Amino acid sequence: MRPPNGPSRQVQTRGTDGPGGADVTLTLPHFPVRATTTPMSEVLGSALPTIQISDVTGRPSAIRTAVARGRVRVGEEAFQQIQARTLAKGDVLTVAQVAGILGAKQASRLLPLCQDVQLGAIDVTFEPDASDASLVVRAFVKSHGTTGVGMEALTAVTLAALTIVDMCRSVSREAEITEVRLVAKTGGASGDYLRPR
Repeated sequence: MRPPNGPSRQVQTRGTDGPGGADVTLTLPHFPVRATTTPMSEVLGSALPTIQISDVTGRPSAIRTAVARGRVRVGEEAFQQIQARTLAKGDVLTVAQVAGILGAKQASRLLPLCQDVQLGAIDVTFEPDASDASLVVRAFVKSHGTTGVGMEALTAVTLAALTIVDMCRSVSREAEITEVRLVAKTGGASGDYLRPR
C-alpha cells in the first residue's frame, strides 16, 4: 500500500542479502519530515517542566550495590556459533563482557540526569539457555558513595546485550533483547531491594 504522504521508493540491496545470494529490492514508504518553528516554551507554556539532577551532596557515603539482568534471544544458529566461538566477528561473550563493563562506567554520560559515580567493582556474566537459544546477561556493580548504582548495572546489561546482537547479525537478524530489569540493590536511605520472583 502506498502511503498517503508521497510516493514510495525502491532500494536495491547486495546479492548476499537474498536467498541463495540473490538481489533483493525493498519498497520503502515515503514519509516527509515537516520542520516546526514553534518553540517548546510556547507549546507547553507555564507547564514547561524543570529539569535538574538530584542533589546528593548532603547524603552520607555508604557501600552500595546493584544487580541487573536481561535476556538476549539470538536464534539456534547464532546460539551454537557463540558456544563454539565461530562467529565472524570473534568471541562474542568476551567482547560483550568488556562492553558491559564500559557501559557501567559510562552510564552518567549516556543518561542525562544520572549521577557520575566512582565504581569500585563491576562484574558482567552470561548464562546460556538452550531452551530458547538465549543468553541471560547479569551485571553486578558496587561503589562507596552518596548515590545508588542501579542505572550503572542496567546500562551494563543493556550494552552487553546490544553487543551480542551486533556480533550475531551476520547469522541472526531476529535477535531480541528482553527482560532487562533491576534484580536487587543494597545501601542508601531507601533501603535494600529484592525483586519478587
